[in-house]
Amino acid sequence: MNIIAETFESCTTTTAESRGAQTAALQAWLVATYPATFSPDTPAPLKIGTHHDLIARHPDLDPATLRRALKRYCERRAYQLALAREGAVRVDLDGNPAGEVAEDQRRFAKSKLTTWKAKKP
Repeated sequence: MNIIAETFESCTTTTAESRGAQTAALQAWLVATYPATFSPDTPAPLKIGTHHDLIARHPDLDPATLRRALKRYCERRAYQLALAREGAVRVDLDGNPAGEVAEDQRRFAKSKLTTWKAKKP
């Protein structure tokens, strides 16, 4: 049995709770498998198309669970701060530079951060 199947073996139902557990397990696996790319504390902007690269390397990954895991990873405040930084560089699965964050993407991240800050009580 491969590592991915082992990670999700206990999460076989399709309830929202189990989807959340699958997503969290996949996020933990991504951090453990690709530490140069996925950092819970100091995330770097991911290369555009990272999900395609992951599916190519690990065809047994469930695309829906991967989408949820990447979305949850990228929607965090720390990730948005990384995107908003001037001169921010995207990284590939091996942690290598994969292009700069475009200005419109940086502005969008700043806009999200401003909106979140305004909603804070």
